[in-house]
Amino acid sequence: MLPTRLSQLLVAFTIECDNEFEHRMPHRTSLDHDGVGPWLISLVMWANYLRLVPPEGLPLHRLAGPSGLP
Repeated sequence: MLPTRLSQLLVAFTIECDNEFEHRMPHRTSLDHDGVGPWLISLVMWANYLRLVPPEGLPLHRLAGPSGLP
């Protein structure tokens, strides 16, 4: 019962965080062609991506290998 409730809480928090960020932050989507603001992605995507970055930082070109992105 507790793992189910904690999972529901995490999902609700993520949705609320993503929605609030979308309302407050200027951003762009695939429909916007002016290029203003960052690309809007989910908190979960940021968390998965940032776990690959060590505390001292990492140049962008070095992330291609660990992240699997081109």
